[in-house]
Amino acid sequence: MCTERMRTESEVRSWECNRTIILTPEEPRATLTSPDFPRTYPDETYCLTVVTAPPSFTILLEFEELVLENEPSCSYDYVEVVGGNTTVKLCGDWSDRLKLLRQTFTGPSISINFLSDYSHHFGGFKARISIEQGWVSLDTFNYDEDCCLSLQWMPSPTSRLPSGLYWSAQHCDMVGGYVCKKNYLGSGLNLNFNRTINGSEGSLTSPQFPQPYMHNLDYWVVIYAPEKTRIVVKMKALELEPQAECLYDYLEVVDPEGVSGGEPIRLCGHYDQKKLEKVQIVSAGNVALVHFHSDYSVSGNGYALDWRAVDVSGCPLHTTTAKQGQLTSPNYPQFLLSRLDCSTTILAPVSRRVWLDVQDYDISSDAELHVVLGGGEGGLKPYSIPDLISDGIYISAGERMQLTLRTGDAPQGKGYSANYRTVGNAREERVVELGNRQFGRILHINYPAPPPLGVDLTQRFIAPVGNIIHLQFNSPQDSNGILEEDSDCLLGQNFIEVIDSYSDSNDTVWRLCPGMLGSQLSVDSYLNTLKVRTVYGDTPSYINST
Repeated sequence: MCTERMRTESEVRSWECNRTIILTPEEPRATLTSPDFPRTYPDETYCLTVVTAPPSFTILLEFEELVLENEPSCSYDYVEVVGGNTTVKLCGDWSDRLKLLRQTFTGPSISINFLSDYSHHFGGFKARISIEQGWVSLDTFNYDEDCCLSLQWMPSPTSRLPSGLYWSAQHCDMVGGYVCKKNYLGSGLNLNFNRTINGSEGSLTSPQFPQPYMHNLDYWVVIYAPEKTRIVVKMKALELEPQAECLYDYLEVVDPEGVSGGEPIRLCGHYDQKKLEKVQIVSAGNVALVHFHSDYSVSGNGYALDWRAVDVSGCPLHTTTAKQGQLTSPNYPQFLLSRLDCSTTILAPVSRRVWLDVQDYDISSDAELHVVLGGGEGGLKPYSIPDLISDGIYISAGERMQLTLRTGDAPQGKGYSANYRTVGNAREERVVELGNRQFGRILHINYPAPPPLGVDLTQRFIAPVGNIIHLQFNSPQDSNGILEEDSDCLLGQNFIEVIDSYSDSNDTVWRLCPGMLGSQLSVDSYLNTLKVRTVYGDTPSYINST
């Protein structure tokens, strides 16, 4: 239960509902409010206000506050504005989007109706009403010129206006004769910036960027990129009038094919460089629409963006027979594109294999890269095993290797880059920077698939200066072995050589072979680097270390 004090008869009569406001050049402005504003308005109220203006004047209506009972069809409490052939009915809470309610009527009169029903009263409304006459002409100025508005004392400009201070257009280098001046931004009301662009890359800016853009702009730019590409938009600068829902001034990128569910991406407000880097705009196809809108007041410096076409012709399927090359994810090294399903098959000549070295891998979530080696093995996911520092190198079981990249709606990371070439009996070298890692494992190539045959791989591990490398070999299912430096393992057998180039004048080499070691062996580097050579012979064997 709650109570509300009843208004006294004098309070009820303290506001007048029905009234006529006559605006003149001498009194060009007025304020209109709901009954009892700023207190809540009473129930069961109907007020009619008629506003009149002299001939050739327009009537401008701007709301400073409007909070009424909300209802989809505005049939409970509402404000209704009728002028000429235009009727606007308003209700609900417009506190954060009042500028959208600005209305201009050609006159000579408008009516403003306010109605409340029998329950639920709110804060009401407050509106400014004024008249304008466009007697100041800017036709003598080009938009490229530096044009200012000066506040000058002028005799009566028309028979309907008195002498007084008026804004007039002047060149900005004029001195004296005015009280103050400000840059004239101009109006884009009658300007056409619509255009169509064809190409593979380009830039777009707001008119007059980096100077403030004009008011009343609304234009579209259509971008057509080559077939089998997607358009990536990178924001360079953004400073527009802020509003919670970007309803005043905004930059909008529309994707006709709807990679974002058909909803346009709308931006406004101020974005610093860190915030701009997080904006990722990608079309689903080779067409994108850029829409820029500004309202009648408050300008920022505008926007600047770069766009480019990213080749996705390898999606969903692509086959290459080149003997060597580089593979990257689309848009590498910027960021992963969403909703990709791209498979690349590398075919080697008869009796040769494919060697793959993943040079850079940055795929953290909502995306997967699979490497299929053939020979009945399933797909391997690079860098999916924690602390595996020998990850990222693969050799196919036969003449075919396939890489498949799949991404979801919000993939994270910049993608991958890999080098490949076709080999017979592979003899490869690789440098591994340990960086800040304190621990890691070295396992055989193609792990967790079985080790390959006929491969000679040397990996040079480099720790930060001031550190040494402690290498500890652990025996898996089969045992490992160690021989003296001048001894040889059996021909075609698997073995590991640990080479320390700084421990002696002619290098120090330890050679490990299966079947000749107990459960563990440790080797420490003299300085911050060690070479580990792994030879995979004619039969598979597991020789791994930590």
